[in-house]
Amino acid sequence: MTSSWSPTGIWWKDFLYFVGPGWFVSIAYIDPGNYQADIQAGSSSRYSLLCIIWWTSVLSIYVQVLCVRLCHYGGLTLAEAQARFSPSRRQRYLNWFIAEISTIITDLPTIIGIGIAFNIFMGLPYWVGIIFSLFTTMLFLITLHYSVRFLEAIVAVFVGIMAIALFVEVDFVGYDSSELMEGWMVGVKDLSQSDLFSITGVVGAVVMP
Repeated sequence: MTSSWSPTGIWWKDFLYFVGPGWFVSIAYIDPGNYQADIQAGSSSRYSLLCIIWWTSVLSIYVQVLCVRLCHYGGLTLAEAQARFSPSRRQRYLNWFIAEISTIITDLPTIIGIGIAFNIFMGLPYWVGIIFSLFTTMLFLITLHYSVRFLEAIVAVFVGIMAIALFVEVDFVGYDSSELMEGWMVGVKDLSQSDLFSITGVVGAVVMP
């Protein structure tokens, strides 16, 4: 006998049913700005900042769990809760302004990244790639008219391709497993000023989504 909340009655189908939004969230972790921050941290500190990435990822997952609980038990999104329970109208508009600015700032690296990609792979000017990013955004939004699942499948395919490329690249470059485990479990040793900047970038890149 299955639980009444189960949409399919089969656990793995239920997992696929609810995991779709997770693919959208995962995109925020693999944007060009995050890659730049992680690559810079790795080039300057090697594996010593892995513990920072680990614990900031745990913090990010914890915040997402809180948002899911808020939506599930309260029937409100985080934005709706801030709007409803803000102490004043001024506070509501301040929260809205911060959210808008944050959205613009986080979108800029992605748009610039598309322009750089078009320049590297096709030799086109940066502005061509930036304009093309508008069409790709509209194309993804059009797919919502047909099916959210279809858009989720597209996103999952792209994330899968990037994951495969990442593992292939790691295999090409090679890694020191003992140093990797030490950086993950022990953490930072003998912090320098450049490490502090790298840590700030990593924390911002991981917590931002």
